Amino acid sequence: MHIALIGVGRVGQATAFILTHEPYIDELTLVDVAPKLAWVVAEEMRHARAGIHFPMEVNAFENVDEISNADIVVVMAGKPAPPGIGRRALVGANAKIIKGIADAVVPRNPGARYVIVTNPVDAIATLFQKESKANYVISSGCHRETIRFRAEISKQLRVPVNNVEGYVGGEHGERLFFYGPPSR
Repeated sequence: MHIALIGVGRVGQATAFILTHEPYIDELTLVDVAPKLAWVVAEEMRHARAGIHFPMEVNAFENVDEISNADIVVVMAGKPAPPGIGRRALVGANAKIIKGIADAVVPRNPGARYVIVTNPVDAIATLFQKESKANYVISSGCHRETIRFRAEISKQLRVPVNNVEGYVGGEHGERLFFYGPPSR
């Protein structure tokens, strides 16, 4: 299986590291427009793979045009929200980025499935699907909020996170629950 990650900032690097531990992936492609960032992250992923003895080809590019024949493409590219500014304020800047990605990547990756992580994630996933006409596009918003919800419940109740079950549905937004120190 070939998985491509577009955007290897904070979330992209964590995602790449998790994927290096999956034995079913034989090719991982990392793309970021920041000069040499994808290459640096790819080197770290190669080192991680050497430690767990799974063969995996790891590619690094600065241009999404280089991605071809991926089975899954995870899009994390975009502008981050400045402190105090909501995710929805990013729609204009990130829409432009996403349109470019959709136009370049989808034709070179027939049959690929797309997972959109770029904020505002639900709006951007909808835009990506409309722009690309790809058959399979999902948003990661509810999953991310579910994971954050479980982690917060675990912290607040002081129980192991593997003992917490719960799900969040709806838009990935700012007002789902309180982030802060545990109440006493």
